[in-house]
Amino acid sequence: LTGIPSIIGLPTIGIGITANYSKLGNLAADNGYDTIFVSSLKRRSFRIDAIAGSAGFKRFYGKEDIPILLDYPDPDAARWGWDYETYMFAAEQMEKSKKPFLTYILTSTTHTPYPRLPKGLEKYPHHQSEEEGFLNTVNYTDWSIKQFMDRLRKQPWFDDTIFIFTADHALAHYQSGGLKDRFQIPLIIYAPKLFKPATIKQVGSQVDIFTTIVETLTLKGKYSSAGDSLLNQKTEPFAFVREGSIMGIITEKGFLRHSLKNRLEVGVFAPPAPAGYFDKLEQKLLAMDQITYQSLTANRWAE
Repeated sequence: LTGIPSIIGLPTIGIGITANYSKLGNLAADNGYDTIFVSSLKRRSFRIDAIAGSAGFKRFYGKEDIPILLDYPDPDAARWGWDYETYMFAAEQMEKSKKPFLTYILTSTTHTPYPRLPKGLEKYPHHQSEEEGFLNTVNYTDWSIKQFMDRLRKQPWFDDTIFIFTADHALAHYQSGGLKDRFQIPLIIYAPKLFKPATIKQVGSQVDIFTTIVETLTLKGKYSSAGDSLLNQKTEPFAFVREGSIMGIITEKGFLRHSLKNRLEVGVFAPPAPAGYFDKLEQKLLAMDQITYQSLTANRWAE
């Protein structure tokens, strides 16, 4: 939404950050787009309403605005909202729009506690917290996305629309491995009439998605971002990540975890690492942290 990486010592948008920063919603609105933010969560959950406003979205909707459509065993069981209803509500807002739109949809049925689903959508014995319950919600979400895409496919603007599917985090409940595994999430860009099919194997992050959207839509206006377009082949791609009070950097060759005082851990994906490689990674991580912190605290991010 902003191109700003998460770093230690600074609040996030919608909570307390006051610097002038690039906002995806504002950029799109300035270029003639209707900006729509639809969340399956209640409007005030995690301050999503404030985040949407801070990112410049003109229209925001939460769980309270979304009617129940399916016959759920317990309609109130989905603490974080129902994905199908959220997609259908978002589709309705897009269909009503009188101009090009940029829509951000946040869905969360796949989060614990996993709710009971309508008949035919549960493949495994239900469980509120175990893997069977998660797999049921994944099946339900996949089905919901299909209904969403099938509905929009009937619209005259479908072939000119770019769909981006991604996740906000990996699933730690059923996952083990190193730093890369803990941050590896899916990213699918779907626009078969606009892009040739391809699999891009390079390291990237959610910060890069902001830049990818801005450059793909050729949005005019000033903006600053710590990321690059994922559609451009980079010489040394990397992901700048955060685990609570620990910062990390991931590349195609390896990773490094750092407390901002001490190097904590390094790892190589395809040994051996070049001489001095982790020294350079450490310098890049510390420089990214320092530049981001200083630019935001001095209110110079957008310059």
